[in-house]
Amino acid sequence: MALPAELQQNLETKINQYEEEQKVELLSTMEDRGMQKTFRQNILDLLQVRFLSVPETLVKTLNNIEDLASLKQLLLETIRVNSMAEFEELIPDNSSEEN
Repeated sequence: MALPAELQQNLETKINQYEEEQKVELLSTMEDRGMQKTFRQNILDLLQVRFLSVPETLVKTLNNIEDLASLKQLLLETIRVNSMAEFEELIPDNSSEEN
């Protein structure tokens, strides 16, 4: 059974619109993951340069932070802090629950 031309066109338009919306959502999720990864790596690189080593526990903690604003703030703080201990104090206790 074929749809009338007008209904077929309308259906195709709706399908295309839906597909585009899904791509944007998927892309946005992938972009967020990429930004998270970049922020984490930049934080670790700067800490490594400044303090010569980064405790594995800190690496694991940073890997649990998903909130981009928190990661950006931590990245900026890597420049300001005077010690690894001072940096670790800035990390929220509930980092694994951040979204």
